[in-house]
Amino acid sequence: MSKKKKYRGHFCWCCGRTRPNEKFSGRGHSRHICKECQKLGKEEIAFRQHQRNIDRLLCWDGRIRRKSRHVFLRYLNHTNERVRGYAEMVKAHNEQLRQEDREIYLAQQEDEERIMAMCEEWENDQEPDDDDDDNPLDDSDLEEIPF
Repeated sequence: MSKKKKYRGHFCWCCGRTRPNEKFSGRGHSRHICKECQKLGKEEIAFRQHQRNIDRLLCWDGRIRRKSRHVFLRYLNHTNERVRGYAEMVKAHNEQLRQEDREIYLAQQEDEERIMAMCEEWENDQEPDDDDDDNPLDDSDLEEIPF
């Protein structure tokens, strides 16, 4: 027995909504484009598809995956000006995120170096104690304590 779907209709990838079956034409069911999005025109649908493909190359936090960078470069050289502009905007956002990460990393490195220098300085300041005068209990005191 098959599982019952939790929703009715189809998902339109162009507008990102789940629409009822009546909102799709005969061809729209298989292409997953609703009637409203079919009216947009071929250029707008192609732009939305390229925009969707660029978004698929990104991680959850908006960074371009290292393995996907060579594919992303194709969109920076795309013939459509809008696609190229969107790709440049994504690239600028990615560079901003990477710069913030670099600054955080460098700050952490500086903190670690400062802490290590403080530890070395503290270790050098400590003198080895040969006397056990700091111990308030002597061996004779321990013998008097009943356990």
